[in-house]
Formats: sequence, C-alpha cells, structure tokens
Amino acid sequence: MMAKPCERCRRIRYQLTLIFGSLILVNFVVRLFLGLDTKTVYDLLLLPSLIVLILAGFIFLNKKANVK
Repeated sequence: MMAKPCERCRRIRYQLTLIFGSLILVNFVVRLFLGLDTKTVYDLLLLPSLIVLILAGFIFLNKKANVK
C-alpha cells in the first residue's frame, strides 16, 4: 500500500487536473474556431498532455530542489 500523500502533493495533483481539463477545452475551442477537423480523441489530447507533463516536470524538479 502507498503512503498517504501530503497536502501539497494532493493540491498539486488537483491543480494539474484542472489545468489539463481547461487545456482540453481551450484546444477544442481553438480547433473549432480555426475550422480544423477533430477526427480522433488524440487530436484533442496531444497538446494538453504534453503541456501538463512539462508543467509536472517543472513542479517535480522545483519540489526536489526545495526539499533538501
């Protein structure tokens, strides 16, 4: 069983989830506005997924630097 996450980690996961959801919505609206076809789910998820992974990496590296 995994240890119970700290409050900061839980807050960061929640914030990343909100960012991911809003990026999917923004991506959909921009694609709709520009008239681009959205044929698959991958069309909507690629850019938001990459951005969230990059943000999570920065948060993780920043957390590791502060914990010392």
